[in-house]
Amino acid sequence: TDDFGQTPLHIACLKNRASIVSILLEAGADVNVVDARGMVPGSAVFGPTDFHPNYSMSLVPMMLAKQFTALKAAGLFLNEENEIVFGAMYEDLFFRLSDDRIVTIDGFLNEVMECCKAEVLKMKEVRCGNAFSVYSIFRRIQEPTPTATLKEIEFLETLNLEEEFPNYKNILKRFIARVKERKGLLSSGEEWLSLFLNYSGHTLPIIPPEVKLIILSYLKNEDLRQLNVCGKQLFS
Repeated sequence: TDDFGQTPLHIACLKNRASIVSILLEAGADVNVVDARGMVPGSAVFGPTDFHPNYSMSLVPMMLAKQFTALKAAGLFLNEENEIVFGAMYEDLFFRLSDDRIVTIDGFLNEVMECCKAEVLKMKEVRCGNAFSVYSIFRRIQEPTPTATLKEIEFLETLNLEEEFPNYKNILKRFIARVKERKGLLSSGEEWLSLFLNYSGHTLPIIPPEVKLIILSYLKNEDLRQLNVCGKQLFS
């Protein structure tokens, strides 16, 4: 973020850079993130009272609207600021398509909503045997600390997400990446914690690896990164 708490998505929306907004959303950028002024990325498109005319021919509002619709269709969190932006879109926005046809946003998003609901239903039907469904994993998407078993991640990676869940593929891919990052940090943290305990200068009881992982699970990712940095500085 910059000095004002703005993320790359905030800045890309503010500068009306549709291609960059698309890349950021595909990479899993959070539309709910709030800057130091309490503004979400979509606040650039809609001011306190009306639609900014600079975006009348832009794809940025459509991209954000699709993302909002996907979140709402799946029952995921959309913060209050985005709810205001989304409501304003329904009142004021229309899209000009590539063939110069003009469509109102309510008709467009109603179609998107139906497609998203169908994908959510499909998530509930696509299962790994009798163990779990895609949806049972998907419900954890917005948890601050992503959790999934190795079997769950391997199952998701066997699916063709682009074809099976086109409206949620980016959210699922980002979740997989976050889980893998978390597991990597925990694994490294367990190694460094073992070294810290071994070289503490005290006779300590042996702590099983699984107990160390439970202890480390209470740490945030940034705390684990700091632990890893300290370990490398002291023991490398």
